[in-house]
Amino acid sequence: MTKFENFIKNQIVPTLPQVLPSWGKQSDNTGEKEMSKSKHTPGPWLLCEYEDGGVQVADVIDENGMCIAACLPIKVARLVSAAPLLLKELHNLLEVGIFPSSYCEDRAADAIAKAEGKS
Repeated sequence: MTKFENFIKNQIVPTLPQVLPSWGKQSDNTGEKEMSKSKHTPGPWLLCEYEDGGVQVADVIDENGMCIAACLPIKVARLVSAAPLLLKELHNLLEVGIFPSSYCEDRAADAIAKAEGKS
């Protein structure tokens, strides 16, 4: 077992039940239905920061502890972990329709389409 694997097993996994209340519990059908509606893992996504070879990196995990992305530079991991919230808020903005111009509204719609694999 590598040093990293030992760290995850001994330091991260024991804390998951406190950090992620759903850890280790079987999901009900609502989670499965949500996944079938969307083609991405629903948020929130969380960061597990650590040092790897003297570099600050992070894994991005979902609320059930499933790894979304591993060993990312910390700034990239922060952006990745914010993706579900950013997508949700773009949807909210489009629904309300508060944009300074049609160009901005079109850009928001394009970003949503790209995030959802529709473009």
